[in-house]
Amino acid sequence: MPQIGTDWCHELSGLLDNWDGYGSKSPTPEALATVERFALVPLHDGGIQLEAHCGGTHIEVCVLPSGQIESIMMLREAGIQDRLSGGQHE
Repeated sequence: MPQIGTDWCHELSGLLDNWDGYGSKSPTPEALATVERFALVPLHDGGIQLEAHCGGTHIEVCVLPSGQIESIMMLREAGIQDRLSGGQHE
């Protein structure tokens, strides 16, 4: 599956401290390396799933064909699951 990673991370890696004019720090190499692990997966109904699996945590964001976010799920190997769903999120 395609990775979000390289082009997007290349853009983010070029940000300097204070990139927003409010003193924000530039993205760290560690944060950028984690973001590169996110993949885009096409769904059977024309939607797209954004997913990442890192260090025992699994994150999935399902986007409906309409563009609305249908659900956000985070699973940790310890058995904890957080889920937000409903199609009201834009």
